[in-house]
Amino acid sequence: MTMNNLDKIIYALDSHIWGKLFCEETFLFYDRICDEQNPLAHLPTPEEIKKQFPNPCGWSTGMEDCSINAGHTLEILALQHNLFNTDISIKASKIIKGISLCESVHGKEGFLVRGISPFDKKSCYFNSSRDQITMVVGGLFDIYKKDETLSIDIRNQIKEILLHIATYTSKTVTKENGYSYLRLDGGKAIVSKLWDCDVHEMLRLPMIYAATGELCNSDLFKELAINYIEDGLIASERFDKEKYFWDFPLIQMQLSLDVLRNCKHLKTWHNRINKLMDDVSYAATREFRNVLERCENYTGNWNAYCKNWRTLPMRITPETISTNPNNAIYDGYTYMNPVYNEDFAIIVEYLRSLGNYLTAGLLAPNTAIKTTDFERLIKFLGKLDFDKCTHAGPFALLHGILLAKNQQNYCQSCQNFALPAIWLCEDTLNL
Repeated sequence: MTMNNLDKIIYALDSHIWGKLFCEETFLFYDRICDEQNPLAHLPTPEEIKKQFPNPCGWSTGMEDCSINAGHTLEILALQHNLFNTDISIKASKIIKGISLCESVHGKEGFLVRGISPFDKKSCYFNSSRDQITMVVGGLFDIYKKDETLSIDIRNQIKEILLHIATYTSKTVTKENGYSYLRLDGGKAIVSKLWDCDVHEMLRLPMIYAATGELCNSDLFKELAINYIEDGLIASERFDKEKYFWDFPLIQMQLSLDVLRNCKHLKTWHNRINKLMDDVSYAATREFRNVLERCENYTGNWNAYCKNWRTLPMRITPETISTNPNNAIYDGYTYMNPVYNEDFAIIVEYLRSLGNYLTAGLLAPNTAIKTTDFERLIKFLGKLDFDKCTHAGPFALLHGILLAKNQQNYCQSCQNFALPAIWLCEDTLNL
């Protein structure tokens, strides 16, 4: 592995993200392109969105994860600033404008939607998710903390967005509402429960309050974070590091923990948070290796295109099927989910999960990933042509790779310019 090869990959991933998936009309990153000549033409029309077709999440349409992509990219910019000493203010300002649009354009301040239509710059699907909120709050917190050169104006915008989100959350995510973020129209929401939920999700609610309390110096939100964190940690400490976890739960559990350990008012819990991050990293590292091996052995087309979602077969989302076998309506809407063609779905899954597992591994205070694993990753990625990439997998990949590059140091054992202390060479770690 040479630094030249690594830097070429970083450049290619960054060019793909900003050159193909970013829209200057909405300041958002969309999820895929179907046509090089008109990359975003396949996105849902305002009429389709008004009918919440094909589902109120906008799943599989290309605008379902704009907020997740924005969060990743804020983390990426913070790393690029530290690595290359570059001024990231213009790009950061654009992303923050996009996030602000997502939490305000619909009139319900603080409700973070997944994305906005580039056609009218206001239409949006009703259902958000805890994943969108986690990535955005984490990204805003991280860039605020890591780039001290950001202007006062940008820093104030970040604080304003966090206050909006935390205020909406404190009023809505209550016992009476089943601790759900609800839908934009106030209806029942899926994938939006923020408390009394699965182990890997129990720290997302205190993370929202903690980030807001820390950056805005708000006693109210600091206290809310403290009210939830002990019970959240007790539940989260049941995390089984030997169990398989999908990449989305792991990266977002880790990002939530990373925010919490960087909040001064939560110092009492920092040691437990660090221990939990090491456990998450252990699981992520194992899965990173598994996915990397599958990538190395995959002989399919890494440049496959996704068909226009309107032409794909659709299935009913299982969580929304009524107990009445004759009724597929969930609180007023059908949740029909377009099913990607297999050759496209597999490359998106492989590259995204590779990046998410890598990032989750590297965020922890101590990890156990060998230098050779990273060399294998760079060798594999060097064979791909990201000029022909058509999807959002590179967001997580670039995030993870920059984390690794940012933490490089001199390995005293093998006397090579290796990856950081957390990327241990075989002479110091036998795994």
